[in-house]
Amino acid sequence: MKDDLKELVSIAKSLPAEKTAEVVDFARFLRQQNKTRHRKAAKSKVLGTAKDEAEWERILNDPRPRPKLMSYVKESERLEREGKVEPMDFSKFDI
Repeated sequence: MKDDLKELVSIAKSLPAEKTAEVVDFARFLRQQNKTRHRKAAKSKVLGTAKDEAEWERILNDPRPRPKLMSYVKESERLEREGKVEPMDFSKFDI
């Protein structure tokens, strides 16, 4: 990458100002495209696939008791009643 960067700078220096501006504009486009691709990949990891969704539906619809889960829910509700929890701040996530 270091050699590529040096070559890019060398090329940009050899171009007229308007062509250098086009190269910079194209580099910005590529950077934005990469950010968008990264966000989409991260979002798909969070959301999962249809297979994952089907598995969650199967688990959630299973009528068997879940004592550990219910204990966690009751503890969470108690903490909320006592004012020891904060609402989820989604702005803290990079999605």
